[in-house]
Amino acid sequence: MSWKARFLLLWNSVALATALFYLLLWSSLSLGALRASLASEQFYLLLTLLVALIMALLATIVASLLLKLRILREVRDSGLRPIREIYRGASRLNLSAYVVFYPLMFSLLSHSRRFLTIPLEVFIVIALVAAVPLLVLAARGAGDYRAVKARLLLGRHSCPRCAVSLAYQPTRRWTCYRCGGVFA
Repeated sequence: MSWKARFLLLWNSVALATALFYLLLWSSLSLGALRASLASEQFYLLLTLLVALIMALLATIVASLLLKLRILREVRDSGLRPIREIYRGASRLNLSAYVVFYPLMFSLLSHSRRFLTIPLEVFIVIALVAAVPLLVLAARGAGDYRAVKARLLLGRHSCPRCAVSLAYQPTRRWTCYRCGGVFA
């Protein structure tokens, strides 16, 4: 495994740990708020909507990070031609979910319910529009990776020269996409 792949593995592991921390934090906050609303015998639809949006965004972040970590562990290089676009798509998806999540989180936690002078309602509308499609794209990226992995038999054998995953070609040969080596 190259130094770049090791660094990316470490970086994404730390990012996953923080995303799981956010998931636990917002789960406990939302359960406390829902319990308080049920104790007052009033059901707040906006609170439930916010909880669902935050959980969908966090689930997207976690799913994209898990996909990136899975690619790095199994294939050992994010730049190999068959999976490069899947890895980049997961990175873009991760960034997009963070771009929607952080302003929503900061505006919820501020006293004025604003973030950079933009009211909370704007971020709720953006999250309403973006949360579900991002979650669907995360599931689709994982499905695409499973299909490429099954088609090329990635992760089964490693290249003896550069230690990345070999891909099985229809010519009944194992090929390394990094160094170009062909093995029978």
